Amino acid sequence: MKKHIYNLGIRQIQKLRKQIVLCSVYLADYVNTYEIDENETSDFFDGFADYLTELMQENETDYNDSKFADLLPKYDNAENLKEYFYNYCCGATC
Repeated sequence: MKKHIYNLGIRQIQKLRKQIVLCSVYLADYVNTYEIDENETSDFFDGFADYLTELMQENETDYNDSKFADLLPKYDNAENLKEYFYNYCCGATC
């Protein structure tokens, strides 16, 4: 039986982030050692990518979608993942 992503703590979420390919179109890239369903993992991290896009739009002058990949290393970090997890996803369930 698969587990649910919201049953993980933030440290596990951060480790899970290192196991997947962010923004991948292939479900196989979301297979993980926590046995979280690939669709659920993909949905969660698609939301995280959307959150990163919002941060980029707020903080970068002349941001457009073509700059996402270049800016991703700057924004894809443990601090932003923690903020997304606690403030945007987990607020109702944690």
